[in-house]
Formats: sequence, structure tokens, C-alpha cells
Amino acid sequence: MPLMPSLQTLQRELADCIIRCAPLDDIRILLACGAKVNEPVTQGLRPLHYAVYQQYYECVNFLFVRGADIGKL
Repeated sequence: MPLMPSLQTLQRELADCIIRCAPLDDIRILLACGAKVNEPVTQGLRPLHYAVYQQYYECVNFLFVRGADIGKL
């Protein structure tokens, strides 16, 4: 039986994908594996913070569609 990655590991990988402006399909896979759009990655920063900082607006829109909460910024 394969080991399931921890939420912390998934969140870090999600942030890293966003920082690299990885294709949305990669981000979609991480979300399907359990990464959360509104959970902090580190120091209270959430995936939306990373997407805005990188000016990865396609990802910003995608995260909103997937339920990102602007109130958590």
C-alpha cells in the first residue's frame, strides 16, 4: 500500500508548483491528492498569496474557482 503524503508536504509542493508557475494540471493533481486551497503553507501564507506574488493570475483565478477565500489573505 503506498504511503499518503502529509498535508504539510502537499501544501509545500502546491506552493512550489505555484512559485514555478507550473501548469494548472499539476496544481489540479495536488488538489485531487489532498492539498487545500485555504490551508497555510508556512508562516500563515496560503496558496493564493504565492500565486498573487508570482503574478500567476491564471492560477489566482483557478484557486478562486476551487474555493480560495480572499478573506483569508
